[in-house]
Amino acid sequence: SLIQNKELLVIDEVISGISLLNGLIKLPKRFCKAFKAQVRISGPLLIRFHIEVACLGTAIIFMPITPTAPFVCHLEFWAFAGPRFPWFVAYLLAQSIRMTVNQDREVWEHRAHLMPRNRVKGDYNWNKYDQWLKYFYSESSIGWDSPDLTW
Repeated sequence: SLIQNKELLVIDEVISGISLLNGLIKLPKRFCKAFKAQVRISGPLLIRFHIEVACLGTAIIFMPITPTAPFVCHLEFWAFAGPRFPWFVAYLLAQSIRMTVNQDREVWEHRAHLMPRNRVKGDYNWNKYDQWLKYFYSESSIGWDSPDLTW
């Protein structure tokens, strides 16, 4: 199960290809096997990208999400790397994740997954995700149907 406990959702990422300069340079497939990546979602507002690279160690990129108004959020990226991990490689990983997240910017900033959801092969079960999210909200939390979403 992807849900490790009530507070943590873990998604194992499979890296099948790495390219640089907008696809101009493609790295060999064997290079991809040196990477192990996980997305660890600690509640609805903190996402951690945990990346291990053989011989280099671990890099962790935090993406805290701060609501600023109803359906509007501010995202930041904080990258940390182990002592053997070159800072420039950690920076490139953070920029790569930033660009990937930017592709779905409207979803991230508005924190809305409208129906019908765009499901792709290998995607996790949305019903399980919805049940997991319910853990973080009470019956008195403001819902989608609330007429007053002012702060």
